[in-house]
Order: sequence, then structure tokens, then C-alpha cells
Amino acid sequence: MNETSLTVRVFRLIVAALVCFYFFYNFHPSVWTSQLGWSWRFLTTWGQTLSLVVALLMLARSFGYTSQWPDALVSVTVVLNIMIVYLYWNTAGVDSDGTPPVWWRQYYIHGLGPALQWFDAFFIFGCFRRPIRIGVGLISVIALYVLWMELVLEPFTSSPVGTATSGLPYPFLNDMTFNARIEYYGETILVYGFLAAFVCGLIALLLRRSVGLGKPQNL
Repeated sequence: MNETSLTVRVFRLIVAALVCFYFFYNFHPSVWTSQLGWSWRFLTTWGQTLSLVVALLMLARSFGYTSQWPDALVSVTVVLNIMIVYLYWNTAGVDSDGTPPVWWRQYYIHGLGPALQWFDAFFIFGCFRRPIRIGVGLISVIALYVLWMELVLEPFTSSPVGTATSGLPYPFLNDMTFNARIEYYGETILVYGFLAAFVCGLIALLLRRSVGLGKPQNL
């Protein structure tokens, strides 16, 4: 699909507008937290931040403002969003304060928003062509988030409170010992992160070879 076509330009304008709205909605009083780290306490906001950068880059490519081909960034964002969506819908206790979430926000950030990014990545942009860079990028992002939680949030914030510790943004983590958390982080990277990256790489390869989708373009 031609990245500079009118259809793609309109699609990417809509995607970028939605990403911007929901990203900056994080600063709304109903969502904003005054705790250390603010909205970046949560992995979801890290995913939103990367999605915002990717959406703006894709929009800039469509309008000819840049010819950069950030395959690793796009691919890492795909995998991170897969992890966020899966963990949100399949892990108990991810909501930090127990208050009912705003349904239209939750369905966007844990459903529609990532789906739109995945569609662009696979069917328009063409992703998962640089596996080493993708692997390094994925490990780096997840490692940074784990260090952020363990070295900054856990020592310097007092809630949520669990049976083992306090301050970690997701309540169930505060009920786990340090060793148990390290094991959980490792399993999450291997099972959810690299498995998702491997499957996505296969899908991208099949799309390229079978129907010619996702061919990189020099704009």
C-alpha cells in the first residue's frame, strides 16, 4: 500500500489524532495521579508514548517530511502493545486503585489503539525486518521499565500496599517477594515478549512472501 496515497494519509491523520487525544487525556484530573512517576508509572503509558512517536513519524512519512524507516522502533512498539493488551485482559489486579475504569478509554488504549498501530505496521509500513535491533530494543525498553519500578517507584512511593512490599504500580506485584518478581519479569520477557516478536516476525515474513504486503518504500 502506497504510504503517500490519500487513503493512507487520511488513515494516519485519524490514527495520529486519536493517539494525541488519548495520550494527553492522561493529564486529565480523572486520570492523572500525583504520585511519583505520574502516568508513566504504568507500562500502558510507556506503550502510548511509543505509539505517539510512531504515529507522528508515520504521518510525517506520508506527507514527505521524513524518509526515515524506523523498523526497530515500529516493531518494538507492536510487541510492547501486544504485551500490554494481553497482560491487561489476562492478569488479575492490574488496576491500581480498584476504581471502575472509563470504558471508552480502556477499550481504546487496550484494544482499538494498538490494533490501528498493528494494521499500519504490518499492512502499510512493513515491519520486522531487523531482528537483532528489534530484540535489543525490546529488552532495553522492558529492562528500563523494570528498573524504573524497582529502583525508583518501589523505594520512594508508599502505595499500593501489598503483603511483601509497596509502591509498585500494579497491586499484585506488591504481594510478590523480590525474587518472585524477578522470575515473573524474566518469564514475561521470554514468554510474552520474545514469543510475540517471533510470531509477528513470521506473520510479517508470510505477508511479504505471499501477497507482497509491507514492502519498505523510499519516500
